[in-house]
Amino acid sequence: MFTIGLESADYDAARRALAALPDSRDLTVGRLQILASEGDWSEIGAQFSTIDRGDLDPEDKALIESVVLLARGRLGRVSEPKAEVQALMDAHHNQPIVPTVLYELAVHLRDGSWATELYEAAVARQANAKTRQVE
Repeated sequence: MFTIGLESADYDAARRALAALPDSRDLTVGRLQILASEGDWSEIGAQFSTIDRGDLDPEDKALIESVVLLARGRLGRVSEPKAEVQALMDAHHNQPIVPTVLYELAVHLRDGSWATELYEAAVARQANAKTRQVE
């Protein structure tokens, strides 16, 4: 039900589906997805900037940190977007989710060449991830 609600923009249905879940990774990521889909950037910052990321797996940590940076950027609270994105990409050098999510920030800032760079980085990281899985 969550995915159907999210995909059909029925965020109330998605929230009801999440309400049935115990406190877990799925609940955390689901709340983040709803807020991002609604464009509730302030709430993303409020709920996820202080979340304890110590117990998260690397992909979830990269996702949450990327969406928080995107939210800050959408709110105009990032003074050096390219530098902060690069720092996050360096910190999560194997995670294709970082440039995938932050592509939206480049689009929002109307920087087509940067958006293309992020797209290409996401594709390259995804190819590298598939290669590592085969090994």
